[in-house]
Amino acid sequence: MNVFTPQQLADWRKYEKVRKSGRFNMYFPGAREATGLTESRYMFALDNYEALRDAQPKLKTSAALRA
Repeated sequence: MNVFTPQQLADWRKYEKVRKSGRFNMYFPGAREATGLTESRYMFALDNYEALRDAQPKLKTSAALRA
């Protein structure tokens, strides 16, 4: 099981927000700039995407409540 810092999880959320926008190929420099992350923090989120995604707290959303 991976343990990530709160900062790493917050960085992943910034990364995910840009990814979900669909405006960028996430390997392009403009995507990193849109997140506001440093290159090293961006690459950490990119390289550890699935583990960071799986480590996110499970939030109750209206969609989840309807399911």
